[in-house]
Amino acid sequence: MNVYRADFKQPYREDPPPRRDLLKRNGYLTTTSLIATRGCHNRCGFCYLSTKGLHMPYLMRDVELIADEFRQDGQPYGVVTDNNLGSKPEYLRQLCHALRPLEKIWSAAISIDVTDDPSLVREMALPGCTGVFVGFESLQNGNIRDAKKKSPRTEQYAERVELLHRNGIQVNGSFVLGFDHDHEDVFGTTVKWIEENRLECATLAMSYFYKRSNPIWHRLIKHPMTARAWRPLVEFTPRRHVRFCRRLAKQSLDNSRSP
Repeated sequence: MNVYRADFKQPYREDPPPRRDLLKRNGYLTTTSLIATRGCHNRCGFCYLSTKGLHMPYLMRDVELIADEFRQDGQPYGVVTDNNLGSKPEYLRQLCHALRPLEKIWSAAISIDVTDDPSLVREMALPGCTGVFVGFESLQNGNIRDAKKKSPRTEQYAERVELLHRNGIQVNGSFVLGFDHDHEDVFGTTVKWIEENRLECATLAMSYFYKRSNPIWHRLIKHPMTARAWRPLVEFTPRRHVRFCRRLAKQSLDNSRSP
């Protein structure tokens, strides 16, 4: 049996392309899932990239390889599955130039600081970027600071979403609920902000940690005031997830019924 082995130290361009011919064309929205980069310039305390002992430098594939894969798969739509395609703005700009002649559409995950440069947002739209997944994480600056995420102030989120919309790019906003600076109203305020800023889609998750690995775990489990309370909750359970989803759904329904 042939076994593929690699690490994060070898040149990224040497990774073999995936065997897309093994996939059923009619079984997926698209078979063109692309990987251009690996890693992220952020190391948010709740993210698996902050796992203790994990060393994942930011790696970039040659933009010509990405364009060739997109072209050869023959699909009109592609999804870039990178952690954060916008970590290196100049690389993203080069990739957009390489994709533009293809006349296809695509989507990707980015961080909101891509909007620091409006010309870069325009460069994304011209070669067919129609949607982005953005990790806003929280509407509280204290939560962003505690997570050690490099991000604009939350008061600027709305105008940055508007910039993406103005360029024809839809926004799937990701939020984590249950940070230290959140209160019971976090459900309502988050849903209200999503609706007011007309996000096309939203992804909401519980604040959670990877057991014995990422910074949130180590901070909580060592603090004398929280260690006893958090130890019984280190294992994620379906019951907790269901309660979370019901609470979020109820708040969203209440908001929609209010005048």
